[in-house]
Amino acid sequence: MASEMLNCSYPADYNEMSLGEQLVMSDYAGSVIFGIYACTPFKWQYLVNLLCVIVWLVIGRWLYDGYMRIRRRGAAEKFILSEVLTRNHDNKAVAIDFASFLFALCWITRGSLTDVPAAVDDSRYFSNFFVYQALGYVLIVIARFLNDKVILRTVDNVKAMVEPQGGAKDGNIGVACAQAGATIATAIILGASAGGVAVNLGEGIVATLIYYGIGQTLLMLYALLADCATSLPMVQSFQARLVKKPEDPGASSDSDSDAVETGPTSLLKQAAAGNVAAGLHLGFDMVYAAILIAQPILIGYSLLAWVIYVGVTLLVIAPLLHVYLDHIVMRGAAYSVNIMRQKNWGAAVLLGSLKILTALLLGALYGQNCAVGNGEDYFECFSPKLGGSLWEKLAIIAVPDIFNWQALLDLLVLLIVILFAKAVYFLRFAFAHRGGVSKGLREFSLDDKLASPDNNAIAISLAAYSIAQGLALVGVAYCPNNNAGIHAGNLVCWTTFGCILLLFAFVINDCVLLRKISNTDQLAKNNIAVALFEAGSFLSCGLILRGNLTGTGSDTDASDFAHGFAMIAIYWLVTQLMLLIFCYAYRLVTSFDDHTELTANMNAAAGLSGGCTLVALAVIMSYPLPFFSSLLIFLPIAACGSIFLLIIRFIVDKAVLPGDRLDTEIKEDKNWGAALIEGAVLVGIAFVGNLYVPPPGGVDFEYCPAQQND
Repeated sequence: MASEMLNCSYPADYNEMSLGEQLVMSDYAGSVIFGIYACTPFKWQYLVNLLCVIVWLVIGRWLYDGYMRIRRRGAAEKFILSEVLTRNHDNKAVAIDFASFLFALCWITRGSLTDVPAAVDDSRYFSNFFVYQALGYVLIVIARFLNDKVILRTVDNVKAMVEPQGGAKDGNIGVACAQAGATIATAIILGASAGGVAVNLGEGIVATLIYYGIGQTLLMLYALLADCATSLPMVQSFQARLVKKPEDPGASSDSDSDAVETGPTSLLKQAAAGNVAAGLHLGFDMVYAAILIAQPILIGYSLLAWVIYVGVTLLVIAPLLHVYLDHIVMRGAAYSVNIMRQKNWGAAVLLGSLKILTALLLGALYGQNCAVGNGEDYFECFSPKLGGSLWEKLAIIAVPDIFNWQALLDLLVLLIVILFAKAVYFLRFAFAHRGGVSKGLREFSLDDKLASPDNNAIAISLAAYSIAQGLALVGVAYCPNNNAGIHAGNLVCWTTFGCILLLFAFVINDCVLLRKISNTDQLAKNNIAVALFEAGSFLSCGLILRGNLTGTGSDTDASDFAHGFAMIAIYWLVTQLMLLIFCYAYRLVTSFDDHTELTANMNAAAGLSGGCTLVALAVIMSYPLPFFSSLLIFLPIAACGSIFLLIIRFIVDKAVLPGDRLDTEIKEDKNWGAALIEGAVLVGIAFVGNLYVPPPGGVDFEYCPAQQND
C-alpha cells in the first residue's frame, strides 16, 4: 500500500521548477494524478461511497424523525417532521435542531473515512466505513439523550422546540441553538475519535469508545461549568449593577418582566426562557470546547498530553480570552448584560465566532506530542515511540508541543487581527456616513452598534470578516519556523497579505455580487439577508486564503516570499473567479432572484442559502490547495466539486428535506429554517467530499515544505 501511494508523490525536481512549470506540471498531472488509479480522486469507490453517504443521510432523517416521535409520544398532536418543518408550521426551532443533526452525521462520516485510502484495500475501506457509520449513529443518539438530560436538564427541550411559543409558529429557538451546539460538539469529538489509523478494527473501535466517553464527559462538564459561572452570586451582583435603571423611578412595570431582566439567572435558564442570544452563546461555547477537546485525539494516543492540552486551553486560555473579548471587542456593554439581559443575539454570534476562531488557531499550533518519559528534552521534541497494546499507547508520557515562543506570538497576532477587523469595520461605516467622512469619524460608534440588540446584521458581517482574517493566520501558523524571529516576520508578512486580499472581497461583494446596492447601507438598516450572504462570501474567501497560506510560515528567504506571493495571488484570482461563476450558476438553477430577495424583500432565507452554498464551494476548493500547485490538477477537482454541490442540492430537496419544494420554502414562505437545513447538508457533504482527494504520497503527506524536504 505504501509503495503505491508513494508513486503519487511530487516529482523529485519540484523545488527546482519555475513558477510557470509548477502551475502546469502536465506530465505529473497526466501520468500520475490522473494516470495512476491509486492517486486520482476520480475512483468508482468514491462514487459508490458517496451514494452510500446519501443513503446514510436519508437513514439519519428517519432516525431523527423516529427519535422525536418517541420523545413526543402521548402529546396532543402527533409529530410529523414534514409538517413541522414546512407546509403549515415552518418551525424554525426544529429546523435548527434537524440541520445540526444532519451536519453532525456528515462529520461522523468524515471521521469514519479519515486515513483509510480507497483503491488499495477495498474490503477494509468499505467495512471500516459501514462499521464506524453504524457505531457513530448509535453514539450520536446516546449523546443526544445525555445532552437532553444533563446539559439541558432544566427544560423539556423536545417539547420546547416542537410546541409554538407565544402564539407563533416557532418553538423555543434559544433551546434549539443550545441543542444544536451540543449535537455538533459531540460530532466533532466523535469524528476525531473514529479517525486515524489503528492496528486492527477491534483496537480502533475500543479506542473510539474510550475517546468518545472521555471527550463527551469533558464536554458536559465544561457546559455545566459555563452555566455555573454565569450564575455565581458575584456575577449576579455585577450584572445587577450594570442593568440600566429606568429614567423615571416611579414608573410602573410588569413584575414578570422585571424578574426576567433583574432576577438570578444563568445561560441555561435564559435559553430555556427563549433567549436566543443565551442559546447561541452556549451552543458556540460547546463547539469551541469540542474543537479543543478533539485536537489531542487527532494528534496521538497519550492521555497525559490530552489532559495537559485541554486543561491549559479551557482553564487558562479560555477565561483570558473571555476577558479580552468582553472588555476590548464588546466595549459597549458587558457580555453578561448584553447577551443574557438584553438578548443581543448578534453579540452572541460575534463572540462565539471569535472563540471558535481561537480554537482553530490553537489546533493549528498543536501539531505533535513531545516524549518526556525517558529523560528526553522537551524542547528537542522527540516523537513518542508507539508500540505494544492500546493501554500502553494511552499511557505514554508526552507533553503537547505548544509551549514555545511561536505559539505565544501566534496568539498575540490573533488578538491584533481581531482589533484590526474591528477597525476596518469602523472605517467602513464612518466613511459611508451620510454627513460625510469627517462627521462619520466623529459621530459613528461601532461599539454602540454591536451592543445594540436592534442591529444584528453588522455583528454577523463583522463575525464572518474576523474569522476570514483569522483563517489566514491559521494557515500561516500551521507550519511554524523554528526561529521565533523569522516566524514573527512570516506571521506579519503573510497575515497582512491575506488581509489585503480579503479587503478586495469588499469590492467583490459591493461591485459584483450585489452591484445594485450598497452593502454597508443595508447592514446599517439591519438587513439580515445581506449580512448572511456577505458573511458567506467572507468565509469562503477566508477558507481559500487558509488553504493558500498553509505552509508559508516556514518560509526563510526572499525567493520563498516572491514565489509565495505570486502563487497565492494567482490562486486567489482563480478561486474568486470560480466563486463568481458558481454564484451566477446558482442563480440560474434556482427559481427565485436572490438579488431581489436579499434587497427588496430582505429575505433571510435567500441570504442564508446563498451564503452557505458559497461556504460549501470554498470548503471543496480550499482542500486541494496545500497539496497541488498545478492548475491542471486543481481546476478539474474544483469544477467537479461545484457540479457535485448543485446535484446535492437537488437530492436534499427530494430525499432529505421533507415537505414542500426548497425554492418555494425560500421564496414564498421565507423559511430560513429550510435554507439552514440545505446549507448544513451542503457544507457537511463538502467536508466529506474533501476526503475523496488523496494527498500526494498518501496520509503521511506533510503540508510544511521544510518537513517535505527533510
